[in-house]
Amino acid sequence: MLNVLITELTLYTNQVMNILRDRGFNVIIAPSTDPNNLRSLIRHADIMIVALARISRDVIEASEKLRGIIRTGTGFDNVDFNVATEKCIPVVFIPDYASRTVAEFTIALILALAKRLIQGNKYVKTREYVNRVWANRPTDLLGIELEGKILGIIGYGRIGRSVAQKAKALGMRILIYDPYVDREDILREGFEPVDLDTLLKNSDFVSIHCPLTQETKHMINEEKLKLMKPSAYIINTARGSIIDEKALYKALVEKRIAGAAIDVYEIEPPDPKNPLLDLDNVITTPHIAFYTEESMNRLVQAIVENVLILSKGEIPQNLANKEILHKCRRDY
Repeated sequence: MLNVLITELTLYTNQVMNILRDRGFNVIIAPSTDPNNLRSLIRHADIMIVALARISRDVIEASEKLRGIIRTGTGFDNVDFNVATEKCIPVVFIPDYASRTVAEFTIALILALAKRLIQGNKYVKTREYVNRVWANRPTDLLGIELEGKILGIIGYGRIGRSVAQKAKALGMRILIYDPYVDREDILREGFEPVDLDTLLKNSDFVSIHCPLTQETKHMINEEKLKLMKPSAYIINTARGSIIDEKALYKALVEKRIAGAAIDVYEIEPPDPKNPLLDLDNVITTPHIAFYTEESMNRLVQAIVENVLILSKGEIPQNLANKEILHKCRRDY
């Protein structure tokens, strides 16, 4: 019987646990994500399933028979996959389960910003809407049309592509910044490949869809925010640390940009004293862009499939550390 270690209680833990136990696996739920606790549990684990817990070098080095680590999401920045590669342990991520969901959520945030939906909701609920025809219409409820506006997309992976297609249907012009995607591929799909500065200078909306890496951490900093139009908005449904939050706050209060919509934060959950939470020109949501019934069903299915593949000593499709295919003496 193989041991499957689940590092955290999550939205899908019980469902995954029940399916795996029915298939004959011994499932262990870690009581905490404390590194000492994880080091102890990983010694006997054959497969690890991890959501947001930090899986550091010392945790992975304590493993004795680990066949694979499954990161239950699109990124894997919380897993030290370099040491996993050293130990010939596959690190698998699940990039497809929420692409459509996150893209739809992004479009919803763009529409909410453009149409002043949050401000309108507040206006009615605070009983300020007292006359059918306003003598002095509140300027903070004045929206804009999306047709003809420019959307700049940073990161042209699955989610970025889906956002681009949906925004195109709304009549928006699309700029793309992704140095790892061939320019011709972007042009063939009807969009404009540009450098980051050009995108920031010209876009009415900027939406972030790149992974968090050493290269992209604080990629949107004070210098980059100064390039944006005073009328522009920025949306982040990727990773919080891609934007320097202090610089974002400064740009917003100084009205160097018009507003922001953020689903992710540098620290999650955000500190209650985080000043971004007090700004009227910021829409904040609790990291739910991925969260729909359909995406959760796809995620559970993908986790179970990956466990089954790893349990056979095989390699699933979405491998973060592809180096092991060449480095390690296994019959992958």
